[in-house]
Amino acid sequence: VATSLSIGIGLGMNRAVQGAKSISPTTRAVLLRCTPFAAVGFSNVANLLSMRSGELSSGIPVTDKSGKELGISKIAAQSAVMQGAVTRFVLPAPVLVLPPI
Repeated sequence: VATSLSIGIGLGMNRAVQGAKSISPTTRAVLLRCTPFAAVGFSNVANLLSMRSGELSSGIPVTDKSGKELGISKIAAQSAVMQGAVTRFVLPAPVLVLPPI
């Protein structure tokens, strides 16, 4: 799923940006430079969601500071998955967005 999504986003963004007549050449160059980042970022998030979908539907254990389980929480699962999604989307940015040194 993640690989197909990444390829689809990459090809789709390239086609959309190259076909857009109303954007400047500088903007077009920046968008084309960010295409791999978007493709990798979205595929990372899709992979995370497919791997953690069970936790989203059933919840995750919540513990206190001493490790005693207090219960199961879907809200904690949503928060954890959201934090993971943001991390997985942003993590490849330095390599894929910043120009090579």
